[in-house]
Amino acid sequence: MVRLGIPRPPGVALGDRVVHGWNPDGYAALLGVTYRAAWFMAHRLRHAMKQEPMQLGGIVEIDETFIGPRRRRVGQNANWQPKTPVVGLVERDGRARMFPVRAVNFDSTWKLIEREVAPGTHVMTDEAQHFYAMP
Repeated sequence: MVRLGIPRPPGVALGDRVVHGWNPDGYAALLGVTYRAAWFMAHRLRHAMKQEPMQLGGIVEIDETFIGPRRRRVGQNANWQPKTPVVGLVERDGRARMFPVRAVNFDSTWKLIEREVAPGTHVMTDEAQHFYAMP
């Protein structure tokens, strides 16, 4: 969701008013804001709706990490909550994506790669056991 930084009047849906693209003059009058604020909102909305290629390509590096609170062993109320496993995919000189997974194993990693990485992409990983079985 895009946050425009300007409150929207109740009962006004910006998408209902679009006929031939974004018109900052019309939105300025509709929302009761200045032309500059309406222009800024229109550009933020255009940026949010921009379509990008969904899958990563080229050379993609994959690694996993565990994110969570630092474990401290102090008394009976020690923080032994499990950390969240996260798999990161980074395109060389490009985009990066992070995904929380239930467990870092072959099945979860392979499903993520099939969904997020384009066929024919060169994948680079570390020497973790769950990457050994990948084709």
